[in-house]
Amino acid sequence: MSRIQPANTSQLCLVPSDAGCWLPVDHPVRFFNDMIEEELDLSQFVKSPLTTGRHGRPSYDRVMLLKVIAYGYTMGIHSSREIAKGCVERIDFRFLTGGLTPSFSTITKFRADHVQALAGLLSQSVSIAMKDELVEMSDVAFDGTKVLANASKHKAMSYQRMCERVLQLHTEIEDLKQERRRATVRRKEEIERDLDFKQKRLGTFNSRSSRLKISIVSRVVNYQRKRINGILPIQNRG
Repeated sequence: MSRIQPANTSQLCLVPSDAGCWLPVDHPVRFFNDMIEEELDLSQFVKSPLTTGRHGRPSYDRVMLLKVIAYGYTMGIHSSREIAKGCVERIDFRFLTGGLTPSFSTITKFRADHVQALAGLLSQSVSIAMKDELVEMSDVAFDGTKVLANASKHKAMSYQRMCERVLQLHTEIEDLKQERRRATVRRKEEIERDLDFKQKRLGTFNSRSSRLKISIVSRVVNYQRKRINGILPIQNRG
């Protein structure tokens, strides 16, 4: 007898079930649903004038639409199409909708018609989080100052790269001096300008490499001094 449990995609349920039957008891969507229904003031959605019409197709429950939109935000889903897709394919979204599948246009229109009401839910949620000591309200300062600078990752150099550049400049300068001996008058003027630029560049690199070398040596000396004085632990490489 086979010990493999068959996966029959056409198997019918013997008893009626709801979406909640397929979710774990501690799934976050259950807590989210209870918070929306019990702790938030939803009067602006319940008393919406859009629910009082007597003509046309019955509209969706405004609280249900609020749930799927807010839950989508908590899951990192902001697109109306993706939320509508979740209402069809995901059990947690179907749990909130009760099996209904609102279209993306319905979700988009709901958001556009309730911009102010949705914004008011933010202050309510923050108040609830403060009450439950989930967040701490304190002053946060952001410095938005923008300062122009000429530093970039393309211009930054390590000590090794700087030494390589110095050797390259020495070679280029010697080549230009050799070329200057047999160049024409016009070409000599161009070579003089190139030599002047490269020699200034070489002087800049020499001064910077010297300062960087001194900085590296001082750091090594300070590190060794701290190890000798017992400030830093000696690592055992064995």
